[in-house]
Amino acid sequence: MSSLLGKQLLRSSVRVAAFPSSTYRGSPSLVRHLSAKAPSTFLLPSNTISSSLKPVSHPLDPTAHRLTVSLGDAVGLTQQGIHLTRIPTGETRSTIPHWHSAEEEWFYILEGKGYAVIIDDTEGTQREVEVEKGDFLGFPGGFEARRFAHAFRSSKEGELVYLCGGTRVDTDAVHYPDKDKVLLIHRRDGKTQGILVGDANLKPMS
Repeated sequence: MSSLLGKQLLRSSVRVAAFPSSTYRGSPSLVRHLSAKAPSTFLLPSNTISSSLKPVSHPLDPTAHRLTVSLGDAVGLTQQGIHLTRIPTGETRSTIPHWHSAEEEWFYILEGKGYAVIIDDTEGTQREVEVEKGDFLGFPGGFEARRFAHAFRSSKEGELVYLCGGTRVDTDAVHYPDKDKVLLIHRRDGKTQGILVGDANLKPMS
């Protein structure tokens, strides 16, 4: 998706659902205002990382929640996001299954066993793939990514822990196929803003 297209989408007169920027640090708000800050360190000790994990739930589904910390932000990385995530025991989902129009994501399982929840947005089908310690998963962005809308689920036996990361581009669209919603994201001057629209509001542009 081009920056021009992203700007056109962000300016389109669609009905949007806004989320206050003040909620971002406590939850993954769908409207984000982040200020770029110079890193205070290049090293995060393990005890600092573990004590920095914070509970996060998804605004579109509060039952989808996890403990997470942004490692990349803490050391000043701006071109990619890197996070440590723990999903509590009890068949808990990490987030809502989604795919990106532009950004790429990857996941490396550090501890436990669980499931990757995959929705094929071209067919409307859903499946679960078992994952365990040592497994690696990658999800490229783009139109073909709609075949692999993804989230993770822990098992009844224990929590699922993984390291994840992804690119950060100026303009992206995050699609939530089982909610029929799309989050349009635009980054500029170290700040990220987004609006949530219904899938039906997005029309092909000539």
